Amino acid sequence: MFGSIVAQILAIMATTTGGVLVALAYHHHRQQALRFWEREKRLPEATKYGHLSSLVEQEENALGELRDQLYDAKQVIEEAERRQQWMKETQDEIAGLQADREEVERIHRELETRQLELASANEQKAAREQDIASLQQELKSLEQQVEQLKGLVEEIDQLRESIQIKRQELEQSNQQLITLQSDVRTLLNETNRLKSERADLEEQIEKLQESCEQHQSKLQDLLQERNRVEREVHGLEKRLSGLESQIPDLKELVSNLSAQLPAGAKRDGQLNVDLWQPVFRSLKKTSQGHSSEVEALQRLHENLTRNGLYFHRRTINAFHTSLKTTLSSPLVVLAGVSGTGKSELPRRYAEAMGIHFLNLAVQPRWDSPQDLFGFYDYLEQRFRPTELTRSLIQMDRFSGEENRGWDADPETLRKINRSGEMALVLLDEMNLARVEYYFSEFLSRLETRRGINPRDSEERRKAEIVLDMGGRDGAPPFRIFVDSNVLFVGTMNEDETTQALSDKVIDRANVLRFGSPADVSGCSSQASNGRPPHALGRLKFATWNKQWVKSPDSLDRESADKLNHCIKELRTAMDEVQRPFAYRVSKAMLEYAANYPDPSNHFGEIISDQIEQKILPRLRGIDPTDGAGVRAFARIEEILRRDCQDELLIEHLNRCKRDNYFQWIGLDRARDDLTDA
Repeated sequence: MFGSIVAQILAIMATTTGGVLVALAYHHHRQQALRFWEREKRLPEATKYGHLSSLVEQEENALGELRDQLYDAKQVIEEAERRQQWMKETQDEIAGLQADREEVERIHRELETRQLELASANEQKAAREQDIASLQQELKSLEQQVEQLKGLVEEIDQLRESIQIKRQELEQSNQQLITLQSDVRTLLNETNRLKSERADLEEQIEKLQESCEQHQSKLQDLLQERNRVEREVHGLEKRLSGLESQIPDLKELVSNLSAQLPAGAKRDGQLNVDLWQPVFRSLKKTSQGHSSEVEALQRLHENLTRNGLYFHRRTINAFHTSLKTTLSSPLVVLAGVSGTGKSELPRRYAEAMGIHFLNLAVQPRWDSPQDLFGFYDYLEQRFRPTELTRSLIQMDRFSGEENRGWDADPETLRKINRSGEMALVLLDEMNLARVEYYFSEFLSRLETRRGINPRDSEERRKAEIVLDMGGRDGAPPFRIFVDSNVLFVGTMNEDETTQALSDKVIDRANVLRFGSPADVSGCSSQASNGRPPHALGRLKFATWNKQWVKSPDSLDRESADKLNHCIKELRTAMDEVQRPFAYRVSKAMLEYAANYPDPSNHFGEIISDQIEQKILPRLRGIDPTDGAGVRAFARIEEILRRDCQDELLIEHLNRCKRDNYFQWIGLDRARDDLTDA
């Protein structure tokens, strides 16, 4: 377009130049003609006419040239007109081109806008491609997790098959146990027979000694037989030695009780009379009624102080709350080094609350539930109960129901029954023996209470304890139901002579670890058997169960949501180190929160307590310096700092993380800042 404009301008300049040249030639010729005529005027006539022909000829030539020049000028003028016309048309085209230029500039600006939009779109495309790559990576990760889950499902199927095999083995073991019990009865009869044979053999030996020389060979045979019999007898007598020492006292007891039985009493009732001996005694009625929960806790503080003990407010609240969550956590464990007042706290708690108290000293030899509840003596054909069994009979609120194997008369059951009250059982130094051996089965029964209706006898059987009373001629088995009116507390000394708790027990318990009291002076060691101070009446089970114990539904929505969020974070932390906790633990945490004194104002203490009681003990043996361990402990510490502001617990947690083997040893809150106590 620019080249065409230049060509038009050059054409205009050529036309103008041609017109100027024609004008200049005409002007020059006219000037010459004027000068010639003036010269002719001055010449004579002869000269004038002499040159006329030559001049005419010259003028004709000049005229020819002028004609040529005129023709050329006309041609130039015509060309100039054509150029002018072309120029006009060109100007019109230029005007059109100017409009086209403006349109081009507009299109150019629009193109630049589109290019910017295209660049932005390209950036968005690159971002989407990155997102797609990330999602593809996540998809690959999820596919790997799916493969892992498939592997876990296969492992679960294998475990189910293994469980089925173990169940079959357990059934076989039960059959073998029944066979062994039958063998024991046979051996007892055989023992009596062998004792008689031994006496006969000794008599025969005395007779044979008179004729020793004659019957030496026969004597040797008899001596060998006697040695064999004595070895068998010695093994059986060793089994019975522990029981024979009780015979005089039991005979005297039976003699005293026999005088109180009706004349036509059944043999079973006479032999099992020990079952109905009360452990918990009744109190005389007092004019003072039982106080509220807040007043009871205050009275507990006073009772501890009166006995020279001090425990931090949080320790007392945690212990009290743990006892109220027996449906989800049937056992409360107090752990620590020896001499920290672990046994005194449950005793003084029972005193202040008006609760019956029973102290059971666990022995290192305990290895079965019989050590906890007693056993059936096949020699004496009677059941020998422990104090725990007798106390549980007193606390059973279904004692008068039929088909439960209870053969005592109704009046005796009515007199000894304390099911409307509360009892606390202390398993002192419970880890001297393996807890799983003697308490695990009973703990499972206690946990079963949560999913049954106790008033339905068929459902209740799932949670009842069955005692072996021997063959009783078709009588129903002896059953005891342990309701939540009986609280169980265990103490643990953590040293090289004791056993550690398994994860199964920890999941079903609240484990409190605490240091020694800040001040111990004048502690009384006398057992009061849970006798309430100041002549206070017994705490009623109805008060405890209906007024003091709360369900998780009582939590406000904000607290419940916040607690569930913390539980989710804790579950993620435990998954990091392959220590997941079951759904029951989550329910237990919610129940703990609902039963904590004034839970909405102590949310941080609730979370901190549950981390200390249920999470940290399960991390035993984890390497805190490992990648997974670092992430898990970082999550836990973040929760403690964000939601609990528990710097003391964080400090002790970091102390336990210094080595590559983590073991939670607890902390001493009694030395913390007590301004809020």
